[in-house]
Amino acid sequence: MWAFIHGLSWKENIRTNTLGNLTEASHVNKRVKVAPLTIEAGKGARWKGAKWAAKKRPKKLRPSDKFRKPPSYEVDPIRALKDPPPEYTIVSQAESTSDIQIESAVEQDS
Repeated sequence: MWAFIHGLSWKENIRTNTLGNLTEASHVNKRVKVAPLTIEAGKGARWKGAKWAAKKRPKKLRPSDKFRKPPSYEVDPIRALKDPPPEYTIVSQAESTSDIQIESAVEQDS
């Protein structure tokens, strides 16, 4: 391993293993070309925003999901009426709850 890092040939590597120590001629005057470190773990651009969210959504695998048709019943039956009931009704002042007097249970005991 050490010989690979310092760029020694296989002959010099055998010489170092047999002699135990490197001689001066084998590694001191030798120039080593080192390639820059490259990380090759990236596979491409990241998914961003809506594309990433759409990728995570469940896939339609079953035929019932793929060929879905609208339901046979009315989803919102009030909208289907010709004359739907009003959403808001105007109540006069006399019918409002602020005019009603509520007697508490304490007053009834005395």
